[in-house]
Amino acid sequence: MKTLVKVVTSVALCGGVFAGVGAVANVPVFALDTQKALQAFEEGELFSLKDLQVKPNSYVLDYTQADLTGDGVADGVTLIGTKEKKDDIFVSNIMVVMQDGKTMKFTQVPVGKQNSGYEPKLTVGDFNKDGAQDVLVEMGDGGSGGTSTYSLVSFKDGKGVAMVDQEKLNAGVDFDIQFTEGFKAEITNKATKEKTTVDISENKDNYIQNGIYDAKGKLLKAVKGAQDGFGSLEVEEQADGGLALVGTQHIWGSYHADSIAIATSTWKIDNGQLKLEKTEVTAFDHDNFSIAPNYAPGDKFTEAALSTKENNYVIDSKYADVNGDGVRDEVILIGHKEEGEKDFFANELTVAVKDGKTKKLTMGTVGKEKAGFEATLHIGAFKSDKQKDILVSAPTGGSGGLSTFSVLTFSDNKIVPLVDQELLNKGVEYDVVFKDGFKVEVSSKATGKKETIDVSKNKKEYVETKVYDNNGKLLQETTGWADGLSVLTPVDVDKNGVLELQAVQNISGAYHADHLGVAKTTWTLKNGKLELSNEALELNK
Repeated sequence: MKTLVKVVTSVALCGGVFAGVGAVANVPVFALDTQKALQAFEEGELFSLKDLQVKPNSYVLDYTQADLTGDGVADGVTLIGTKEKKDDIFVSNIMVVMQDGKTMKFTQVPVGKQNSGYEPKLTVGDFNKDGAQDVLVEMGDGGSGGTSTYSLVSFKDGKGVAMVDQEKLNAGVDFDIQFTEGFKAEITNKATKEKTTVDISENKDNYIQNGIYDAKGKLLKAVKGAQDGFGSLEVEEQADGGLALVGTQHIWGSYHADSIAIATSTWKIDNGQLKLEKTEVTAFDHDNFSIAPNYAPGDKFTEAALSTKENNYVIDSKYADVNGDGVRDEVILIGHKEEGEKDFFANELTVAVKDGKTKKLTMGTVGKEKAGFEATLHIGAFKSDKQKDILVSAPTGGSGGLSTFSVLTFSDNKIVPLVDQELLNKGVEYDVVFKDGFKVEVSSKATGKKETIDVSKNKKEYVETKVYDNNGKLLQETTGWADGLSVLTPVDVDKNGVLELQAVQNISGAYHADHLGVAKTTWTLKNGKLELSNEALELNK
């Protein structure tokens, strides 16, 4: 279950904070009135209510609390479905059940015509900015495509209805895909006619063997590709405080496993209609959709010892050429799991590279900070020579949603940092100062960029906590702060083949849950130094 900005869950009501997709949900404990006690349900238990008819063998799949009706009172939301056995991952007859926090009455709504799938889960967020949280349901389709089916349900004013027709929600973007000369594919958005050309030479040996191209890249026979449905439909907070849905679709060429591109589309709910905001098509990233052949995530790592000899595991792995010799290497992120394989947390994080030619194993630390939850690898070129480097991301847990990042390179059989880890994770410092009149001034110490926002919508909380009086007079000097990095995304901003790093820092006001917005910065790596190339403040106005 995912919870997003402005959402209170059963944990948040007890004072906790949840991390959402692309943002951190910082909600003060007094944000919603819980009134009477809602009936809570445990995931995995049989679902049964005296006054609600459900099918036999209905199980609780997911549960949370949020204001679904828009009356300021937390409601219970339960995802249920039928299974032959309790431990089955395939579920049928999936329904959303809402318990009204005021009336305590239950309402159930089917998720749509397509109401079955693998490991269903729910996400809540206000998708149409009407003051009520909505319910997004994801159901895995199974099979080799890795797609899912989604439903979006609203309980505004207590009535459960589909916000968007399920078929329209899952349609995605339709493309025309044609192979062209020189190991290229032309991908045309059928709606906008926008064309994107991608290099498909990664699979040229297969194409030559099957008579699609000759060795010089001359197209010998026409090939028409296709696209899948959504592999994911994630939720992203926008600068205006609204939520968008960001979908990804797999585009393939001569056969389904011939991955050639990924389409990313952004959608919003506007006046009850699903509106496409933008679409981007990028060449398939073979490096980062790969797994090292001999080191699968979850495997025990025994080839070399860390400082701890037991419970060392492969946390993540990639199969990519990171020394520039034209042969793919096995890149492995290793860590020590105190509680064994199922532990999400690992310390002693270490990167190892097994040279694809020599088979020599080289190991190196990620830096001084070397622990985190479900750490990941990303392969990409961060410097001008375009040799592929290694980005390690390690979420550190806690309410801030922070992570520790390291950028390493494999050179002369050594794993070394491209930039000092502490410097990489510092981000930009900001002054966050409360002013009279329910105003907050946020200014960058790096560039002097300054913005002032009105925070009067939080007047009640600020008055209760003695920050302001009722007239907006500041009662005490109050300052906020910017967290360290929560996100560091590699993006080729100028399309020159060298990746920049786009960072996100959460900005807080009087207390950590007083979320004022985010700072987004773009950095370039040059000669072991970070250069700030762009800065934007996206504050809640």
